[in-house]
Amino acid sequence: MRGESVGAVNTEFECTKDGQTGGCELIIGGGISVPSVDMADPDLPVIWS
Repeated sequence: MRGESVGAVNTEFECTKDGQTGGCELIIGGGISVPSVDMADPDLPVIWS
């Protein structure tokens, strides 16, 4: 069984460069990974790929 991709991750933090401090934002991807489950495995592990 396969799911849909997880959305982007946005992280806001305070940063300093050249003596100036301000708010920064880091945006990672439009989809981090896709979960899948091997239904034949009795432990039903979730695998992210």
